[in-house]
Amino acid sequence: MTNMVPIIRLYKMLPPVNSLVILLAIVLAGFPAFADSPAPDLHFIGRYDFAWSGIPLASAELQLDETRDSYSVHLELFSRGIVNIFTRHRSDTTVKGDIIRGAFRPRLYESHYWTKNKPRHIRVAFDARGVMTEELVEPPEDRTERPEVPHSLKDGTIDPLTLILAVPRGSDKPHVFDGKRLWEGTAEKGAPAAIRAYDGSRDAVPYQLSRKALSGLTRKEMLDYLKGEPVLTFYFSADDRHIPLYTWISVYLGRLQGALARECKTWDECRIE
Repeated sequence: MTNMVPIIRLYKMLPPVNSLVILLAIVLAGFPAFADSPAPDLHFIGRYDFAWSGIPLASAELQLDETRDSYSVHLELFSRGIVNIFTRHRSDTTVKGDIIRGAFRPRLYESHYWTKNKPRHIRVAFDARGVMTEELVEPPEDRTERPEVPHSLKDGTIDPLTLILAVPRGSDKPHVFDGKRLWEGTAEKGAPAAIRAYDGSRDAVPYQLSRKALSGLTRKEMLDYLKGEPVLTFYFSADDRHIPLYTWISVYLGRLQGALARECKTWDECRIE
């Protein structure tokens, strides 16, 4: 039981959708891409398991779809194991967008999530120029606790889910808005390496992700951020699909990690009960 407190603190510090992100999501900002040539059409569905030092924390289902000029991402996440003793969490998040001259441009980002069975809803929409046309947060934020991100800074931003497609296709220092907070992200590409996957060894390319807080953080979030954040590492498959295979981050003298557990042909096949 001595590990219980850090596990719960870890879980609570993770943004609800940045859950794969997380905590994947969960975690860090997205990065727009500037590809040298159009990527082939992509359709991928996979299930991921997350754990801290071997203790199960969550499971997620991810779907990625990409054509020459559009993309979409769907992520569902459910807390597991010891976390559910204290605070159950689940989320259902989607994004649909355009690919313009190699850059990923979200058009509609929407997240429904529940913590301790309390529902929350975020919806952010942009026009073709990247100008924000809709912003909804339910229940509304208490502006005495969380300052509002200036509207002028929201235009041209991308969302956390978009990073899953964008990171392995290039990197920059974009502004990322998750419906509450604004970040500047950075991705550094590492040397290719072979990693162990659920179906054997796979060639992968690592990216180290970090972020800089810009606006929208509560006082508590800012104090936690100023203490310093560890780097988040993602491994993507080294083929044309660039599938996320594995992610990890050092926290609380342990390792929070997420790994692809299986690939599926349909959403229902990988559905988390």
